[in-house]
Amino acid sequence: MSTNDQINEILNNKDQFNEVLKTVFDEVDTDHSGFIDQNEFFNAIKNVFSEINASKNDVKINEPTIEQTNVLLKDLDKNQDGKLSMDEFSILVRKLLESLLE
Repeated sequence: MSTNDQINEILNNKDQFNEVLKTVFDEVDTDHSGFIDQNEFFNAIKNVFSEINASKNDVKINEPTIEQTNVLLKDLDKNQDGKLSMDEFSILVRKLLESLLE
């Protein structure tokens, strides 16, 4: 099964998507509060960019600033409580998986 097939299967199977979501959420929620706060979100985004840059020798992508990650956090934070629930975070995970198909 190709990577695209696997991603499509995750996106189209609610149980598989929820399993991936929970795994990623739990990894980002380092204080195990059940929410992703501003610092956890910034560190997760920074780590993703660091891994991308480590895997590519020819092109380096600038890591986003805290201000840029705060804008994204605010966009995802539907109830504006300053942190992300698993439901709010699921929007980002789905979009990231979909972007891998492009």
